[in-house]
Amino acid sequence: MLLACGCARTGPAPGTPTAAPTIATVAIHTPPVTVTPPAGYRLAGIAMAEPDAFAVFEAPNGSTALYRLNDAVPGLGRVMQIETERVVIEGERGSFELWLTPASTATAAPRAQLTPSAAATRRGAGTNRAPTPSGAPGPPAS
Repeated sequence: MLLACGCARTGPAPGTPTAAPTIATVAIHTPPVTVTPPAGYRLAGIAMAEPDAFAVFEAPNGSTALYRLNDAVPGLGRVMQIETERVVIEGERGSFELWLTPASTATAAPRAQLTPSAAATRRGAGTNRAPTPSGAPGPPAS
C-alpha cells in the first residue's frame, strides 16, 4: 500500500484489528522433591528475620547448628529454600524437604504414685484440727 507521500506502509491497514501483544508469564516453583531425606536428621527450628532466614538442623549425634540460605549442611546438602515450616535441601542424590518436627522423648516420663496416706495428707486429712465455728477447718476454738 502506498501512502500519499509515496512511501510503502507495513503492517495492517487502518481500522484492521490487531492481535493483542503476548505477555510471557514465568512460573516460580520450588525444586521437585524427589529424594528421601537421610535418616537421623531433623529440622529443629526456623527463624524468619529480615533480611535473612535461618534453619536449625539436628544431626544424628544430637548436635545442632544454625544455617542460612545457600549454606552447606554436612551430611545433608545445600539449603535451597527456607519457609516458615520447611526447608528444601539440594543433596547429592537430588532435592528433598525437611519439615519442622518436635524432638522425640527418649524415655517415658515417670508418673508420680501416691500412697493412700500421702493422698490423704495432700487433701488435709489427718490434721488434728477441730472445726471453727463457721465449720471451716482452722485452729481449735477456745
